[in-house]
Amino acid sequence: MEPLIEHLKKWLIISYKDILELKHHIAEQYAPQDRAKILSKKVHDRLDMHLKGLSLQEMTYIKRDLIMRTLVDNHRDIYRYDILEIITEQSHLTTSERIQLTKIWFQQNTDLHVEEDMIIALLETFPTGTSLDPLNATASSPADGQSIAQNMTLFQRLRTLFSLRLKTLPIKHVLFLSVLCLGMIFAKIGVDHVSPVNIKMAPAPLIIQRDLPLRYSPITTNRIRLIKAIEIDDHMIISLTYRTIPYDKMRLYQSFHYVPLNYIALRNYLLLERQSTLVNDTYLNEIIILAKLNDIDPLLLLAIIGQEQGFVPMTSTLHETIVNNPYNVYHSWQNYNTSLLDTTQIAINLLKKRLSEKPAYTSPLTWVNIIYAEDPNWSTGVTLIYDKLNEVARSSQNNLVY
Repeated sequence: MEPLIEHLKKWLIISYKDILELKHHIAEQYAPQDRAKILSKKVHDRLDMHLKGLSLQEMTYIKRDLIMRTLVDNHRDIYRYDILEIITEQSHLTTSERIQLTKIWFQQNTDLHVEEDMIIALLETFPTGTSLDPLNATASSPADGQSIAQNMTLFQRLRTLFSLRLKTLPIKHVLFLSVLCLGMIFAKIGVDHVSPVNIKMAPAPLIIQRDLPLRYSPITTNRIRLIKAIEIDDHMIISLTYRTIPYDKMRLYQSFHYVPLNYIALRNYLLLERQSTLVNDTYLNEIIILAKLNDIDPLLLLAIIGQEQGFVPMTSTLHETIVNNPYNVYHSWQNYNTSLLDTTQIAINLLKKRLSEKPAYTSPLTWVNIIYAEDPNWSTGVTLIYDKLNEVARSSQNNLVY
């Protein structure tokens, strides 16, 4: 059995270097919004060539686990041994089903003749129950960035954090204050060299006042200290006064725990204004119930659906298919299409894991945006939709019935 395992471990299918080169090639030829979908399709097509004879559902589960364990988690090559390992760990199958699945895979995808006794011995060498069960609430997704964050080097973490910090800084105002401080230094140097008898106080000093709007908040404090006024007399003697204002981080850095909502008002909005397929009670109830069980705001899930698929309008000819994966987990509903229950749980796992790793004083949706979408404005769109849904379903403290 050892020679067989060693042989499979040397049988290369896809190298991580090939993936990087393919990604670079796609980036040169395609628009940003199409790159992830094209890369995913090419990788899936390559894996399909080595999963012949398996059902579409089994291929989907195996490819999902395989991509996460190799390319996403460890940034390494994929070998035939990896496929065998994933097949034998499909915990939703019985032992006899896994034996049959392994036997079919050997026959259809290798030139090796492996007896059933050998397959049974192989199964005993692999632990079961480690694969990603599609309905398991603790399952993680290769789209959620969990492993990406774990495998980042210190430099990569610092670079990402620095990038997030820059997005919150008001560059124009920082430059303005920097130039102002330099002017103060030079003015002070000049004043120190002026004879006291030549200094005259200006009768009416010029006052410049500039208050920064709340969106230009500092990173490390919940109170903003702003320059309130600048007084300059004829001899460039400058004095500064300050005022400190409170800054409420509650809304910007909310944790999106479950909050009750007005079910009727929400359903009427989705039906009358958005003509959404989700108004089917089964669909909407699945989202709300899963959100409550996992302690996450259902309106956040609906806001993502609104951003990704416009709430799946009934006017779409494909709405019955799109509603199975309106979050576009695993890149898109075209690549991964199981059920709303499955994809909602995957999206919840993604969000909770990502939000739990959010650096302090970082907008949660901006942090999710990094791994959820290539479009940097994705978080802005989700925020606007989330605010609208809050207005519809929680504008009144009365009648919060769900």
